[in-house]
Amino acid sequence: MFKRKSSRLEGYDYASSGMYYVTICTKDNRYLFGEVRKGRVWLSEEGRVVRDCWENIPEHFEHVSIDDFVVMPNHMHGIVVIKNAGARHASPVRSCSIASGSLGAVIGSFKSAATKRVNDLRGMPGGEVWHRNYYDHIIRNENDLNRIREYIRNNPMNWAHDKYR
Repeated sequence: MFKRKSSRLEGYDYASSGMYYVTICTKDNRYLFGEVRKGRVWLSEEGRVVRDCWENIPEHFEHVSIDDFVVMPNHMHGIVVIKNAGARHASPVRSCSIASGSLGAVIGSFKSAATKRVNDLRGMPGGEVWHRNYYDHIIRNENDLNRIREYIRNNPMNWAHDKYR
């Protein structure tokens, strides 16, 4: 049986309190969320939907806040802060190994909500918006956090050299 290699840190509890940097890409690297002009992102209506869904994460997960983030034409970067690891949320993600309230549940719920709203907007029920997985990085210290914040803030200005472009 084929098993995909996970990019998650083996043995780490992704429901534990901490800060997590995530990158989520569109399916087939499609430019759905806008364009970059002169170092600034101009979001499409779909991009504004994604931004709004991201900003609403704390309304659905009381133990989660968001830090810096940017929606780019074909991906997004963001920092998710999980606090009070005992809190849990009944996520629409019910697959076999995603712990309620974990980073995976938060990202899965976000992707699901954004997909539905983007597809409603485009009149394409059931259409794929996101790449199957996402990249995450556990933020370990203040230097790491500051480096990641700077990367997120500068992402539009560095679009010409972006590896997700």
